[in-house]
Amino acid sequence: MLNSFVRLVCACLMIVGVAPALAGDISAEDGWARARIPTARAGAAYVTVTNTGHHADTIVGASSPIAEVAELHTHTHENGIMKMSHVPAVPVPAGESVLFAPGGLHIMLIGLKQPMPEGGQFPVTLKFEHSPDITVSVSIKSIAAQTSGHGRHSGDGGSDGGSDSGDLDRGTMNHDKTGKPVTDSGLKMGTGHGAGSKHK
Repeated sequence: MLNSFVRLVCACLMIVGVAPALAGDISAEDGWARARIPTARAGAAYVTVTNTGHHADTIVGASSPIAEVAELHTHTHENGIMKMSHVPAVPVPAGESVLFAPGGLHIMLIGLKQPMPEGGQFPVTLKFEHSPDITVSVSIKSIAAQTSGHGRHSGDGGSDGGSDSGDLDRGTMNHDKTGKPVTDSGLKMGTGHGAGSKHK
């Protein structure tokens, strides 16, 4: 039943072709993810969010029917070690684009309900503080993919282009003493690829 629902949503998204998903001045495009092995418990999705308006907005959450939970995550460097941390929100400044890419910002898919095979698709919905929700179609690339394959973001996405989802499978995500993901309070947008932001 769930697989049929996901296929129906993806089919509806494909009807509009490759045009970006829009919500007012906010758009989301180039949704992609790396393939995961059938027994994987988690995955990661990437997307480019652009704000063509004159007012900033904020991504405050995400969801997908293929996962029990979808969270906004980023990578941080501490004492030479890269750690994956949960972030409660991601600013989208006016007139700028925010890039979710390997080694930087990403949408963590926790508790996968179905496999993520290469060549597949699934929807991810982004929730904003002010703008309406946006649902974007995510294409599943090879397990070694570094970009969406559209050629726009070559070289983006952090220093190592590493596996965001693999960190959770190995249980190495940074948590506090309560067991909750540690928030990266130092996340700054527009200061480099590690923050996942790109100026237009």
